[in-house]
Amino acid sequence: MSGSRGVSIGQTALTRERTTVTISAVEVLTVLRIPLAVIDELIRAHPRLAAEIGESLELKRAAAADAIAALGLPRGEIRPR
Repeated sequence: MSGSRGVSIGQTALTRERTTVTISAVEVLTVLRIPLAVIDELIRAHPRLAAEIGESLELKRAAAADAIAALGLPRGEIRPR
C-alpha cells in the first residue's frame, strides 16, 4: 500500500470519514484488504455493527480530545472534515 492515496484504513472504511494520515509500521504486518461492497453488505446484514463502530469512534474522539487538553492546547470539538 506504499504510496497509496485515497485508500480507506480501519474504521474510516466503514464510516467514509475523510481523514489525512500517514501510516508507518514499526514491524512486519499483514494487511487485509476488504472491498467496500463487502463492508457495506456486512453493515446491512448486521445493523448493530454500525452502532458499535460509532460508539468506538466516539470513544477515540474523546481520548484524542483529552490528550490534546493534557498538552495544554485549546480544546474544541473534533469533527470529521
